[in-house]
Amino acid sequence: MNIKKRSLTFILWLCMIVTAPAQKLHFVVTPDNTFGSISNFSEGLAKVNLKQDSVGFINTSGQFAFASTFENAGNFHCGRAYVRATMKGQSKFGFINEKGKIVIPLIYDEVEDFSCNRTAVNKDGIWKIIDRNGHTIMNDSLLITETEIDDASDTAYYWEDTEPPAFHDNRMLVRNETNYGYVDTMGIIVIPCRYNAAFAFSNGVTIVAPKGVDAPDKNNAPNFLDSLYNSLPDGQTSQKLSTIDTSGNLLFSFNKNQLPDLGVSFSNNLIRFQDQNNQWGFINKTGKVVVPDTLASTPEPFSDGMAILWPNKQILMRNPVPLTVIDTTGKIMSTISFVNDDGWMQDKDLLFHEGLLSVKINNLWGYVNKSGEIIIKPQFEEALGFHDRCAVVVTKEGKVAVIKNPLKNE
Repeated sequence: MNIKKRSLTFILWLCMIVTAPAQKLHFVVTPDNTFGSISNFSEGLAKVNLKQDSVGFINTSGQFAFASTFENAGNFHCGRAYVRATMKGQSKFGFINEKGKIVIPLIYDEVEDFSCNRTAVNKDGIWKIIDRNGHTIMNDSLLITETEIDDASDTAYYWEDTEPPAFHDNRMLVRNETNYGYVDTMGIIVIPCRYNAAFAFSNGVTIVAPKGVDAPDKNNAPNFLDSLYNSLPDGQTSQKLSTIDTSGNLLFSFNKNQLPDLGVSFSNNLIRFQDQNNQWGFINKTGKVVVPDTLASTPEPFSDGMAILWPNKQILMRNPVPLTVIDTTGKIMSTISFVNDDGWMQDKDLLFHEGLLSVKINNLWGYVNKSGEIIIKPQFEEALGFHDRCAVVVTKEGKVAVIKNPLKNE
């Protein structure tokens, strides 16, 4: 995402207790550049917006990979990035490779990012799936291009256009007239459409509601979390939710006291769940509870092999706020203590990236490690997560720049 001002979630205004020698700052792109904005790095390249209303790409050394005359572009995925240009008064999309060469012509009205070497494209209102060379893999007969929305005000339903799901683990969610299943990257059905509700794969596993289960809003699998939560009959729906692998084999079923958070996927092979007492825990993809459901506050998802747990007790102003860092076995790695200074603050979603977490201390952003030690002292107006050993920051003077991860010296 671009390093422009954006809406951020809230946590407490934090002042770090733990101190450690800060690392020397290494700029990959210095603040005296002429870029309007810089995106996160992906596959070794980052998009930069140039002053002349065009885009280019830089590598992790900060050097130009190539410039272009396109109006906009996406990040690279599977060696492809979408580009946009106005042609005969209309915006059209196509794809370029890592050298900036057009490999899929700009003929589409809408496109999605590539995943598993496949993407969805729309031309004249019709979606289809293509490969990295632009060849059609699958037409729209089973693609999910509409979502049924429950209008809670008068119990009415209406259909809303949506982009088809992406491929994950070489599987894509599809739907026939009534049920959900999965196709492989050749468009062949490998898991039949037999589920009332189903979700995207991650870490080789997904959650499904078998046929016959009264899953609410069953034609709206990607977005039925709210209706599911609000209509659970004593865990009846939850106990029928199951996990399957990419071949459709049953791995385990959640019991009646385990409701997985369907708004997130398995991350680092774990997903958070909630019991009937609104307590939270983590369960892995084999059904083993790694973190018992004793957490009163919603834990953060796993990222970079770590998750942050909030304290169960009430947080009082100016009292220390201990945030517990655990690994994927549930082992406590550290307790990061912060002091609550001036009320509420904004954060970067409390996710580690390449061993570092961005935090705001006294109005400026810096980075701490998994032990809570300050690695890069607070000095930025903005500081995004590290990707490809690089992070995009904005200096106090409002200059966009890129810094190198000091934990990745090789």
